[in-house]
Amino acid sequence: MKGIINIVKTEHPNLSVQLYDLEYGVGAGSGIDCNTATELATTLLREHVLYEWGTNNDLLWTSEPEISVSNRK
Repeated sequence: MKGIINIVKTEHPNLSVQLYDLEYGVGAGSGIDCNTATELATTLLREHVLYEWGTNNDLLWTSEPEISVSNRK
């Protein structure tokens, strides 16, 4: 998926894409848990704000093209 997204971003440089990877598994600290929806919504809103506002030195976060979540303890 990462390779396909890189090719598409090369052809459409104005496209904003972010990969969100969850560790596979069942139980505490892996996969989808009760905080996953909140984390996804926060990440999506941050990416949207960065895309809308552009590069601004007053922001406290940067655009992350890939996010990987594992062992949430």
